Amino acid sequence: MANKSMKGIKSKLLKSWKTFTFGSPKHGKVKHVDTAEREDDLFESTFESTPAPTYGRKLIAPPPITPSPLNPTKPANNNLSLHRQTSSTLEQLLASDDPLRHFEDKCPPNGKNCIVLYTTSLRGIRRTFEDCTKVRNLLENLNVQFHERDISMDLGYREELWDVLGWRATPPRLFIQGKYIGGAEVTLGLNEQEKLLPLLRWVPKKKIGKCNGCGSMGFVVCNECHGSRKIVYDGEGQDTIVERCQACNENGLVTCPICG
Repeated sequence: MANKSMKGIKSKLLKSWKTFTFGSPKHGKVKHVDTAEREDDLFESTFESTPAPTYGRKLIAPPPITPSPLNPTKPANNNLSLHRQTSSTLEQLLASDDPLRHFEDKCPPNGKNCIVLYTTSLRGIRRTFEDCTKVRNLLENLNVQFHERDISMDLGYREELWDVLGWRATPPRLFIQGKYIGGAEVTLGLNEQEKLLPLLRWVPKKKIGKCNGCGSMGFVVCNECHGSRKIVYDGEGQDTIVERCQACNENGLVTCPICG
């Protein structure tokens, strides 16, 4: 009932105000519009122009990401192929720039993939002995494996050295992977110029400790003659036969079976 009475009062008030003035006399235009029609137009325009309510902030789509020319995005496969290509190029460069290729090919027996140093331990010629000691100590300080062949312990090493070089060379003489480097003057000079270490880059490091068989001397006493270089046989009757031992060298020594 209350709602009906309110509607009646509202309709009476609207009818009493038959017209309403819009505009301004300043512009010279005055428009008289029926109040009921104006009310309908106001309701329609309100519902048509008012947007639907939104809650929260309006989400804005981010712009599309384009790869920068300074830092382009690349797939992982391209990085892997680039790494392999760089590694192969580096290996080719190292092979072409091998410093050993500048030295003469003169390989001692069993010296293709190692370092061979011919020395002497005799002190008869002081300078020769000191040069051998310097080169030996140098290789030991560089912590690389090398095979020392002392010509004073076995004359076979001296003949071997002369055959490889083709002349009667005096120790010390250094060979690296089948390449003849030179004597003490050349070897020590390369070390002072920091050119010796690149020649040893493929050589394995020295093992810790000494050989259990010979104490890293390279030789042991012959088991056949016990260092006497003679073998005695009992002959017929009271005769005895003495022969030269064929197992050892002139010093009654044989190569160490462990490290030799």
